[in-house]
Amino acid sequence: MEVWLDYRHSNNSESIYDYKFDKIICQTPIEKIATLSYSENSLCLKEKIIGTKVMISDLDSQINAKKFVGSVSWIVLEFEDWSMIPIENLIAASQGTPTKIAAKIRTPEEAQGAGFALETGVDALIVENDKDMIDAAFIIKSQRGQKENLEIVDTLE
Repeated sequence: MEVWLDYRHSNNSESIYDYKFDKIICQTPIEKIATLSYSENSLCLKEKIIGTKVMISDLDSQINAKKFVGSVSWIVLEFEDWSMIPIENLIAASQGTPTKIAAKIRTPEEAQGAGFALETGVDALIVENDKDMIDAAFIIKSQRGQKENLEIVDTLE
């Protein structure tokens, strides 16, 4: 699992280098860090579209997000009101496809829910530049890594 920093609305550059983010969402490239940007709802890496951002507000927006499964590398989910059901449905729909799911989280509870939804969790947690949320996301990433290592050991025995 990856941890991404949504740096679009931040002025504090300290956390960019204090943590080992897998990617940073920012409108201007940051040296030596994989920098993503949005062009409307398209997720771009070095000006190449690699995914889409979908605001989940109701069943129709969830159905809209499912339409991208299999055709993009990443679907970024943002929520008007947090709900586990859309995350679970999209994780299930994307299993066995090249599409990965990233979820923007706002609370440690959301990090826990998204990180372990359907026992596999999302492929990336996206956090704002807030120390508590960053720490929560990295704890979930660590827990996921430990769980995956235990599952590998169990299959070898």
